[in-house]
Amino acid sequence: MNYWRDAPCIGQTELFYSRSKDAQLLAKRMCASCPHAVECLAMAEAQGEEYGTWGGKSFDRPNRSTKRCGVCQAEFVAEASAVKFCGDDCRATAKRAWDAEHKRKRRAERKAA
Repeated sequence: MNYWRDAPCIGQTELFYSRSKDAQLLAKRMCASCPHAVECLAMAEAQGEEYGTWGGKSFDRPNRSTKRCGVCQAEFVAEASAVKFCGDDCRATAKRAWDAEHKRKRRAERKAA
C-alpha cells in the first residue's frame, strides 16, 4: 500500500470520483502514466469498488444498492431502485399474496354494497 505516497492521483479526489465523462477520461489518462495502475486496479476489484476511476478503469454503478427482500428478508444487491424482491420465487409469492388480498377486499366491498 506504500505506492499511494507517490501516486499522481494524490489530492485529485474530485477528478477520480467524478461522473463526468471528460473527468473520467482525464483520470484514465493519468492512470495510463502511473507505475502503480495495475496494483491500484487489483486492489479496487478485490475490495468491490463501485465508484471512481481506479487503475485506468471507471467504476460507475449508481443504481446498485443492497436491499432486503420484501418476502424472505434476505439481503440482495439490486440493480435498480424499484426492485423489491430477491428473485422470481419471492416475486411470485408476493404477487399471490397481493392477489388474495385484492380479492378479499373486492368481496368485502361487494358484500357491503
